[in-house]
Amino acid sequence: MKDTLAIVGSHPRTRGKFDFARADCDIWLFNEAISNKTMTRADAVFQMHDRAIWSNPHNRNDPHHYEWLRTQDSVTVYMQNTYPDVPKSERFPLDEVIERFKIRYFTSSLSYALALAAHKGYRIVEIYGVEMETNTEYQYQRDGVTLWIGVLLGLGVDVQAHMS
Repeated sequence: MKDTLAIVGSHPRTRGKFDFARADCDIWLFNEAISNKTMTRADAVFQMHDRAIWSNPHNRNDPHHYEWLRTQDSVTVYMQNTYPDVPKSERFPLDEVIERFKIRYFTSSLSYALALAAHKGYRIVEIYGVEMETNTEYQYQRDGVTLWIGVLLGLGVDVQAHMS
C-alpha cells in the first residue's frame, strides 16, 4: 500500500486529469470503468452492486464485465461478499469499518471507497472523475460522500478533490 490513493470515477470532464502512468499511488476504479480504454490500470475495483447487476449479460456499460470479473487475476474487486466465480473478489470489510468509525452511512460506491481509504490509513486521497451532478448522485449519494470526506479530513488526510 502506498501513502497516496487515487480514486478515479467515470465522469469524462475530470477523469482525464489523472495520469495513469503514475507509480506513486494506488488506483481505485468503479464498476465497469476498468473496461474504459483511457483507464489503463487499477489496483482495485469497487463493484458493490448486487449480483443481478454485475453478472447481467446485457450490462449497458460493458456486456463483457462479468467475463472480466470471472477471468482477471490481478485486480482486487471489492464486493458485498466473496464469490467463487469471481476469483479476485474480496468482501468489503463493512463490519470492521462500522466498528472503527461508528458510522453506518454508505450512499454509493464512492462512499464505500472513501471509508475504506480511511480504514486503511492512506495519507493522501485524490479524487477524479466524480462530479456528483446527476440527479441521483446529487440528491442521494452526495451526503455520504461528503460525510466520508469529512472523516478523512478529521483523520488528517490530505483530500484533493479534482472536480470542476
